[in-house]
Amino acid sequence: MKKTTGLIILVISITMLSCKKENIAVPDDFTASQGTYIGVVHIAYGNIDGQAIVYRFNEDNAQWEELAWTWSQQWDDVGWLLPNGIIPGKEYRYKMRLHSDDAGFSDYSNEITGYAFKGTGSEITSINRENNGDKVDITINWRDTNDLSVLKNLQDIYYDIYRTEDGNFSGYNIIKSVYSSFNDGNPQYEWSYEDLWLDPSKNYTYKIVTRYMYAYIDANGESREYIEYIAEGNSVDANGNGNGDDGNPIVEYTTTGLGQVLSASSGAVKDIEEKVIDNTLYLGAITDAALYGTPALYRLNGSSWQNVWNSVPNVEFDKINFAISNSDSYLAGIRDSLSVFSWDGSSWSENLTPGNLGQDDGPSAISIEVLDNEVYLAIEQHPQYDLQVLKYNGSTWDTIGGDGNGIIATGSVFEPELKNINGTLYLHYRIDDVLYIQHLEGTSWVTDLTWEQEWLSDIELVKKGSELYFSSGSASSDFDGGVYKVDNSSTVTNLIPDEHEAWFTMGAFDLTSDSDGNLIVASMKYEFEDESQTSLISFPHLNVYDGTEWKTISGDFTDGIVPVCLRAIDTDIIYIYGDAASKDASGNPTQIESKKMSK
Repeated sequence: MKKTTGLIILVISITMLSCKKENIAVPDDFTASQGTYIGVVHIAYGNIDGQAIVYRFNEDNAQWEELAWTWSQQWDDVGWLLPNGIIPGKEYRYKMRLHSDDAGFSDYSNEITGYAFKGTGSEITSINRENNGDKVDITINWRDTNDLSVLKNLQDIYYDIYRTEDGNFSGYNIIKSVYSSFNDGNPQYEWSYEDLWLDPSKNYTYKIVTRYMYAYIDANGESREYIEYIAEGNSVDANGNGNGDDGNPIVEYTTTGLGQVLSASSGAVKDIEEKVIDNTLYLGAITDAALYGTPALYRLNGSSWQNVWNSVPNVEFDKINFAISNSDSYLAGIRDSLSVFSWDGSSWSENLTPGNLGQDDGPSAISIEVLDNEVYLAIEQHPQYDLQVLKYNGSTWDTIGGDGNGIIATGSVFEPELKNINGTLYLHYRIDDVLYIQHLEGTSWVTDLTWEQEWLSDIELVKKGSELYFSSGSASSDFDGGVYKVDNSSTVTNLIPDEHEAWFTMGAFDLTSDSDGNLIVASMKYEFEDESQTSLISFPHLNVYDGTEWKTISGDFTDGIVPVCLRAIDTDIIYIYGDAASKDASGNPTQIESKKMSK
């Protein structure tokens, strides 16, 4: 009897609750703003029958958090419960339901997303310096780079002009604040200011800090005003040059920590390489390295790193390379000879090393890659320094291209590398001071570039549409490296401007491109450690080339040392670097960290 009674009560309760839900419907015009409000995400919906309960998803604990019970049909999410408030440009997930005393709770609405305005700093477009007797007058021209017409809650704008003297980049002082009211809805984008009666013996550097004053509506429907959003622009000296801040416009990215990739329990981490396969990022390295070390491979799953090889062959290596197929991953490594293994997810193969390469000659460079689920291997070996590319047919290795013996090049061959770019297999290498870039058509290698330049190093290829680009580091203080566009089979154009001393002294550390067609380069930047300007510090520096100009990516990278790697996935940049706080006695990192930067 008790069981039957309980069942009847339960059925009645479900029926009553169901009836209540049928009498209260969540609005179908539930929206969240898409970058049109400063500092907030604007929530809106039509007529509601009862109170709205709005929830925002917390990515840190994977929970939906209740933001407000409100009668208001529109209000602004200012970031309650978020440790850093609303991050400009970051997407947030929302859902809602309704409640009334008579009908109870409605069903949940569909999930929507919204984000706040993410601005870029005002850009100094020109500086004119004119002598005025024993004084000098300087005119600063700048423009607001944002589309102000789309902003719904902008009230006023202040353009604060900062100036410093003779390269003291930590000693900026505000000299003028230019006010602009937005009440008429007709924004002014171009601005100018005259800084008069200055000392002609001094060099002056300027920057513009823009303060956007905005209003918001709280969940009670009350208006709040004069909250400040700040965007700092580029710095330019009165001779038109970039200063220690590199002179490039700033492009804002939101940085999310992805944590540690791997660490060494002894020795250091070296020979880092990253690849993106099917929109998944992999990172290979040698860890616990003294003279030789243990191979490791990690995969980025969402916001965390997963160890792909939970065991490794009983061999320590000086150099490694890896490749990923549909079913297996491959390890190619050099100690005194070459070893090639495949990993099926649970165990390693017997050694797949080609047996016809004269292993006793000691290969000095390798690269392994997968194209159409087939494994290719580039190898350069002593004593003739012959370069060959081989393809694994399931049991043996066949040479691809080259002369009758499969030799592609001979002589002082350096840094051969295979790379699958959008379904085309590329090979690049250097002989003495000449760079060769080729791609595979059938079984033949077609030349894309033969170009002579001293001191090239660490070449990285990128392709955008039909255009081929590459970057180079520097193997000498006499050469600055560069980022180059291949014009034809014998000429290139260096995209790095001549005035690059502040951010490209040692050439490129890595190069990638995003889905918007931007090139992103990692380099090294030097600046004075403090105001005394007696010692320099260096740290990684990231810049974006949009096809017209270079822009510096916002953020603090002073916690990083080499190695520095980056790869773009869609428009996000995954930045991988040595932890400056964890170095061995030789200055090599013992920990590798990572961050994601999003537009």
